[in-house]
Amino acid sequence: MKIVCYILSIALAPLSLFAGDLLQKEQYANGKVFLLNKSVSDVYIKVESIAKMQKGVQYVDAKGLEYHTDPFKANGFWLIYPEDTMVFESRNDIDKALFQPKKASTCFVLRIQKGNLPLYYYLDERLEMEGIDQVLREKPYYLLRFKEEWYPISKEHFTNDFRKVLAVFKKAGFENEIKEVVANFVEAKYLFEETPKIVELCENLIFRKGAVASPIEMP
Repeated sequence: MKIVCYILSIALAPLSLFAGDLLQKEQYANGKVFLLNKSVSDVYIKVESIAKMQKGVQYVDAKGLEYHTDPFKANGFWLIYPEDTMVFESRNDIDKALFQPKKASTCFVLRIQKGNLPLYYYLDERLEMEGIDQVLREKPYYLLRFKEEWYPISKEHFTNDFRKVLAVFKKAGFENEIKEVVANFVEAKYLFEETPKIVELCENLIFRKGAVASPIEMP
């Protein structure tokens, strides 16, 4: 998670890492692409902004051939670094969780952590009016999955969003387990950027006895 947190902390700017001497003007990382036919390709993946990689991934195989894969053509991809691996999953339920559109769209989504409380990071891009001009705005969200339901956590409404999550934990019978987390929220000790740390703490407090099995990870 160190690489993931670092990238998020610098506003999701691409890392200055190279895959050997491959295309010196570009930025690549070792990676894997998981295609729908169950095949796994070891490749060099072009590292771009989170917003771009949500829409598709560019990569080069061992023969030097270039490819582009859309989210609906693959199960996901990994960016592999010496100390961490960034996992992107192909999902078609993220925008449903946030916006309830009539038609679901598929995108690659960065998974921050797995376990009983899977956490994802999603960067929403929307055109908004600024005077007479339209400006593209980026809005970051964390999305927590608990008992087959999604709970979005926005930077704009972080405190209220996470308090809703805590209320769900209470209703599920974990009121005593999360007292420490609730107390810190009352004292306003948490920030949006600390969401992964808070979710990890909730995971440890609620499931420390292994009451629920972890879901199967993407291959």
